[in-house]
Order: sequence, then C-alpha cells, then structure tokens
Amino acid sequence: MSVTTNGPRQSWSDAVVYLVLVTFTAMEISLVGLDVERALRIMALVGLAIGKAGALLIFFMRLRFESATLRFVAAVPIALAPAFAIVLMLDAVYRAVGPR
Repeated sequence: MSVTTNGPRQSWSDAVVYLVLVTFTAMEISLVGLDVERALRIMALVGLAIGKAGALLIFFMRLRFESATLRFVAAVPIALAPAFAIVLMLDAVYRAVGPR
C-alpha cells in the first residue's frame, strides 16, 4: 500500500518565488519610466507579465509536479494570448502608419 503525501512546503522556495515576483514588479515599474518607444515598452511589459504568470503557474498552482500533458494544456493559452495581442498591435500600427 503506497501513501502519497505532498510533504512540507519549503520556506526557501517560497521566498525565492516572492523575490522573483518582486523583481518582475520592480522591472515593470522601472520600465514605465524609461525613455523608449511606446510600442517597445508595451511589448516589454507584456513579456514581463507572461513571466509573472508563468512563475505563478509553476510555483503556486504546483504545475511542476503535474503531468506533461496538463502543463502543456496550461501553457498553450498563456503563450497564444500574448502572441495574438502582439499580432493585433502590429496590425494596428500597420494600419495607422500604412505601407512604406
């Protein structure tokens, strides 16, 4: 008879996750103040948001302990939604600026 237990959560792992999330947030806040092109700033903020979402999925939803299929099912929408958003933003810029 096998008994499955989750075991105690490691406090250092939680601290690392919180530091990663705080780092992502600090990068987002500092990125807003930079003097760069607006489209580049938006794409960088979207990338940081994807990173934060990935960290939340992996650590707090415990996806690292799930099967590969479930991880794939969770990762596909996270990857496709920003890709669609970037394509739509590029389309809006193309329509506004026009062909060169």
